[in-house]
Amino acid sequence: MDPSSITTSATAILAICLQAVHLIQRTIETVKNARKLLVKLLSQTERLRLILEQLRSLTKQLGTRAGGLVLSYNDSGPKTTINNLNTLVRSIAEKTNFVGLQMLLNKSKVDTLVEKMKMHEEEVVTVLLSIARLVPEQFLRYM
Repeated sequence: MDPSSITTSATAILAICLQAVHLIQRTIETVKNARKLLVKLLSQTERLRLILEQLRSLTKQLGTRAGGLVLSYNDSGPKTTINNLNTLVRSIAEKTNFVGLQMLLNKSKVDTLVEKMKMHEEEVVTVLLSIARLVPEQFLRYM
């Protein structure tokens, strides 16, 4: 090859390399953003799980000693949210290729699920506070 042909060939290869570098950088950034989304989703799911565990434990301890204690708690919202979460996670897990891209495509769903779980967490905390406020009276009556 003459120098001019080599220059042309190298320029073409350099252009392809530059495209590959940009693609790799975007992919790394996508995966990094997906990781942030997954950590955010995991963190909020775990927070809700822990709060629900506290609610379950406290209501189990109260058992029949709670007498006529009636609490305002509707579990249909959290059940729906957790079912939607499981559906999303399963759909992502089934397609192991391009997880980062899938997460970014589902970013609005993830954000919506995180916000709903925060709302459910607040609802459960309110129930826990109601129990904490009412329990001493209930225990004193039945002891």
